[in-house]
Amino acid sequence: MAQTFLRIVVDGFHAGEIDFAAALQRKPAADQAAFDDFISALVAAEEDPTSDIFWAVTFVGHADRYDEPGASIEERRAAERDASRQRMLSAGTFVLTRLADNLSADGFSPPATFNDATNVGFDFATAGAADLVNLVPASEAEREQNRRVKILAIQFSPQPQTVAFGEQNLDRNVA
Repeated sequence: MAQTFLRIVVDGFHAGEIDFAAALQRKPAADQAAFDDFISALVAAEEDPTSDIFWAVTFVGHADRYDEPGASIEERRAAERDASRQRMLSAGTFVLTRLADNLSADGFSPPATFNDATNVGFDFATAGAADLVNLVPASEAEREQNRRVKILAIQFSPQPQTVAFGEQNLDRNVA
């Protein structure tokens, strides 16, 4: 089975910001182009449902520590979970909208919801502040690295994968 694994990280969310499109827009042009290539791959899979190419896409939202004075542990966790959930949903909605817009532009019926895609499956997870890049952030820039969305994507096809490593004799007659 042929597989491709992608890990896309969009960090740099400002304090209180959840808008995935805004964070992506601040990324370098090369990162934005790579993201566009990812969207194009999803579109290609949806446009040809008989291609036997499928994508599994998981959005993981992350937050920085919520360390407002006087907040209880439960309030902190709830704020972190909510921020990561909103970032995750913003990213998912952005991808679904881009997918739908591209499919419509190409004359195909777009999926109305995450469950309506034919060859692309979507899943969501919130991490809150459980997986910090900077455990003790020393600056706002380090806090922005903690505030991120990871998109984990796997493309797979039942077609056998051909990998050429050159000829090797693996029968070494080891006694």
